[in-house]
Order: sequence, then structure tokens, then C-alpha cells
Amino acid sequence: MHTMPDDSEKTEPIFICSSTETLDSWASNELLPEEIQTAIREANVLVVPFIGHAYDSELVYFPKGTDVLMDTLRAEATEGFRPDICASDDGYRELAEHADVLHIAKVVAEWVVVPLLVNLLAGFIVRWRARRGAGTVVTSTLVLTNIPRGQSLEVRYDGPADTYVEAVKAAVAAIAEGREDLVGNPGLGSGGSESQ
Repeated sequence: MHTMPDDSEKTEPIFICSSTETLDSWASNELLPEEIQTAIREANVLVVPFIGHAYDSELVYFPKGTDVLMDTLRAEATEGFRPDICASDDGYRELAEHADVLHIAKVVAEWVVVPLLVNLLAGFIVRWRARRGAGTVVTSTLVLTNIPRGQSLEVRYDGPADTYVEAVKAAVAAIAEGREDLVGNPGLGSGGSESQ
């Protein structure tokens, strides 16, 4: 389980770090009811909750709009793209935060579905912005599992909605190229260019 990203770590809109999270680690998490563990075992895209909030350290929640995100992902479900959410109907709770910030729930996904996932997230952001206005800021965390080198990496984005797709695609391309120097360093600025 995870908490909202710590703002003290960000210096660039994109940040890549190692992760111990995998789809299997979520599907076997003892904090989850057994029926949820069973239900999510077949997923290769998993939306996971935030744990803890400034007002309640035990609060388990999803950011406002996660239901719309899940509808977006499920509309594209196929044998090769199997999204699910780490919550039961009675355990699902959304929390609205800042109106001008789109907090996207953390998504854990297999490497092979990342291009489709990023495109679906881009469409979700466009629809969200159509309702909220052009100045939307996006926060997002993607955990990419089964990367060709057998590890999991977390790609965090916290910046303008306008540069989300370009920055995340640049991060994914850098990971595909084996750019290990970017892990733990804010090596990609907005627009996907390297920053020193």
C-alpha cells in the first residue's frame, strides 16, 4: 500500500525510482480481503488505493475521478489488457482534494501494456480537462513491472497536464533503452528533455 507522493522529493515533473511493488505483491497483500486478492490475480493493470491522509493516517481511498478512470480502462479491456481495481464495492471510497489538481490513482502495470495504458491515461486527462479547464496540474504514479531487466520501476509525474503524455512517454522510452542513470535522479524535465 502507499501514500501520496512526498512533495519534498520532486524537482522535475518526472521522477523515476526503484519499486518493490508488483502485481503479485498486491494480489498476495495480507491487508486485502481474500476475495479481493483472488479477483485481482488475473489483472495486468491494477489501480491501487492511497493509504493515509493528513486528517486520517488510516484512511484507505482513491482520488476523485477513479471511477471514471476505471470506466476508461475497462472499456478497452481485452485478453491482453486486463484492468482491475484493488477494492471491493463496499470498501471503495473516493476523496476530493484540490479542484485544480488531477490526482490519478496509482497504477501498477505489466511492461507490455504500458503504451496502451499511457494513451488511455492521456485520453482520461483530456476529458477531465474539458470539464475543469486548461490549467490542470496532474499527479500520477505508474509502477511498471516485468521490465525487460526483470525489475519494477516507479514513474512519478507532478506537473502540467499539457506535458504529461510527452514526459511519461520519454520516461518509458528511457527505461526501454536501459537508462539506469535516471533511476533516483530527476533526469527528465517537462517535455521529455534531459536536464542536468
